[in-house]
Amino acid sequence: MTRLPIDAVLDELLAALCERGNAVLQAPPGAGKTTRVPPAIAAAGIAGAGQILVLEPRRIAARAAARRIAEEQGWKLGNEVGWQIRFERNFTRDTRILFVTEGILVQRLQRDPFLEGIGAVLFDEFHERSLFADLSLALVRRVQLEARPELKLLPMSATLDGERLAAFLDAPVVTSAGRLFPIDLEYLEQPCATVPELVALTRRATLVVSDRYHPAICAAALGTPARVLKNREPHKMQGLDDLLSGHSLTHLQDYARAGLDAVRHALQNAL
Repeated sequence: MTRLPIDAVLDELLAALCERGNAVLQAPPGAGKTTRVPPAIAAAGIAGAGQILVLEPRRIAARAAARRIAEEQGWKLGNEVGWQIRFERNFTRDTRILFVTEGILVQRLQRDPFLEGIGAVLFDEFHERSLFADLSLALVRRVQLEARPELKLLPMSATLDGERLAAFLDAPVVTSAGRLFPIDLEYLEQPCATVPELVALTRRATLVVSDRYHPAICAAALGTPARVLKNREPHKMQGLDDLLSGHSLTHLQDYARAGLDAVRHALQNAL
């Protein structure tokens, strides 16, 4: 496996979980915390025979993380590692690492307040601080204090307030380095006044990216206004599809709703 920055602090993190039961992990984007920490906890036996639950705020991220872990570890997706999101699940009774979204974890706590069979709960991207995530952490911490002291808790994030969270959990803070990639920023002389202007700009930007970095992956986050335009005046979006199809690029007008398989297919075609 490719070595990632998080690998340098895994021993420190595992030791903190063993000694204190809880830890707070601060790791910038690209460190590898989402895909390397859960397998490390499983391999070290810190969760005992229990399952490792990983709270992932977004559905597509939950599925992608489970898939990536399966690829890196040589596991079969849905066996050792899997996911459960709204209206979709891919795991078995023997799954050791299970990625779940916030609503799923809250439902689990309602059905099984003591989280029987769970050895560790990880809260990924905890800085987003949703109501469900905060509620889940508070409930799981209460279970740990009053009924299950062996349960391990680990919030993970790039930008959270580590010291305050560590005080709440009575836990040490473990910090990892990150891995950055160069980004070029270019600004418009004037903002786009209408959605059709935004679409036209996206077409021009796609040409620049294609010529400069071909083959390229172009992700244009046009947002809700573009979806409204697509529904009301689809002919105004057609030019973008025609342009992309002529430059070996795949356009997903709403990739967040397209599903993980569609996104993966688009990326594979582009590369």
